[in-house]
Amino acid sequence: MKAGLDQAAIARQGLADARARCRPRQPAPTREQMRQLLEPAPGDAFFGDVTAVAPPGADTAEVLVNGTRWGDRISVRGRIFRVRLAGRPRKCDVEVRFFDSTGALVSSARADGVWLLERASARAKAAGRRSPELSASLTAVAQAFEGHVAAYRLNLLTGVYGAWNADAKFPAASLVKVGVMLAAVERLGARPDRSKLAYDLAAMTTWSSNLAANRLLGKLGGPAAIERLFRRLGALGSTYPGPYRVGTSISIPEFTRLDAPDPPPRVSARTTTAADMARLLWLVHAGATGNGSALTTLRLGKHQARYALGLLLSSKATGENVALFRRALDKRTPLAQKNGWLQDARHTAAIVYRRGLPEIVVVLIYKRGLALAEAERVGARMLSAG
Repeated sequence: MKAGLDQAAIARQGLADARARCRPRQPAPTREQMRQLLEPAPGDAFFGDVTAVAPPGADTAEVLVNGTRWGDRISVRGRIFRVRLAGRPRKCDVEVRFFDSTGALVSSARADGVWLLERASARAKAAGRRSPELSASLTAVAQAFEGHVAAYRLNLLTGVYGAWNADAKFPAASLVKVGVMLAAVERLGARPDRSKLAYDLAAMTTWSSNLAANRLLGKLGGPAAIERLFRRLGALGSTYPGPYRVGTSISIPEFTRLDAPDPPPRVSARTTTAADMARLLWLVHAGATGNGSALTTLRLGKHQARYALGLLLSSKATGENVALFRRALDKRTPLAQKNGWLQDARHTAAIVYRRGLPEIVVVLIYKRGLALAEAERVGARMLSAG
């Protein structure tokens, strides 16, 4: 009898120990949980922070960049998994893989075509102090050129800027497609990458497609809607009078309207200024860093601003669509750029993500018979001025 009771006690203790070792049964992860990478989202520009939803049963995780594991596996604590990446700025695919305690893969989450930027670039100081030295250097370059030039440079780390002729109205060419991009990203909501209009957005920003810009314009309320957006964003010298001809293209008081000593001839109703383009680019970059004031002005969420920045970073620097100072930079330096060109005008408005020095650089040039090589020489001098 006693032997039987002892065996029963041993069995009960063994069962209790087994239960203690067992994990409670977890519900199977949903399809959305299996793929939910919160940051970055596909097409985003981001500053190294990766955030994902950890599925039930996840014990460790690893991050892959372009298929190569970044660092060691990391313990998962809590529902949200976070890690910060580092390395040279580049376009890449990011994947997070989750494993259970036995090392078996539980799920993965992925974002393709994202732009990894330096953490140091996640600064967005608005224009604060005008540098007389930089402005004088920009002026000297402009006045040595036998044509009309406008220039604006803003250090995003310090807010120090320089400018010449920055409020003069130039024929805008394709620069004002930035307004169409911002209106479209606002209209498409929290996940513009999933929209049917994503193809046209990419074509307009990557190749400066006039046809794509016109298709988007028809869905956004026409030219009047873009001009209202310019007024709301403070781009007071920019206009969008109508569609493009298809087939012709492959609280910041310092942004004033007072600097226009040398405007070019009025050859187009579609106009912009260097100060306007600098302001629009600052809003996009600041919104991508999470700046609340910029996001409120843009009427975008952070992901939408990061998607817009990713579109500008994906612009193809080939043929006519090359930044006027692209060849003066290390080829690995990311440029969030919009270019514009006509027979007598060539322009670049870009955020230059040089290592340790993110900077907005805008150069507008007008001259009868202007050649690309001549415009590039002026652009390179403007970039190195000061």
